[in-house]
Amino acid sequence: AWSRFTSQSQIYWQRWVVNFDNAQQNSLFSLLMLGGASKFSSLLLLIIGSVPVLIPIIWWWRRSRKQDIAPLADGFMLLKRRLLGNAYPNLAALGATELKAELEQDNRLTPDLDQLLQDFITLNYASSQAPCKHAAQAWYRRARKLSNKYRSKSKWAA
Repeated sequence: AWSRFTSQSQIYWQRWVVNFDNAQQNSLFSLLMLGGASKFSSLLLLIIGSVPVLIPIIWWWRRSRKQDIAPLADGFMLLKRRLLGNAYPNLAALGATELKAELEQDNRLTPDLDQLLQDFITLNYASSQAPCKHAAQAWYRRARKLSNKYRSKSKWAA
């Protein structure tokens, strides 16, 4: 049984892979109602065939990216980098109150930035439990929006 299976598979391999010539390719395309094997029809078939393969891959990649993000930590680091610049000394060690003091010293602490930093302190330190994902994601979106609005104008900007 095994030898019959292997010899049969070798015959199929020879017929459908090795001997798959232009005539068989055209026959396959005509069976799929794509007419002759023009470049356009080949490209169309490739696109149509790759969509069902790419959708689960993209879905998986987006889900894995969402799990990798720590919204509060990532948003706060983004805010520090955009507001103070990457060249700021000890940027990673800078806390929320120190960031507020630095922005206040440069006369750049606006009410919306002050409220954002106060919300960060409340979300991050006010409770012994981690904040809910929805609140953390909402804070991250606000931080990203404000960090784009108030890009670095400090002496530490690159």
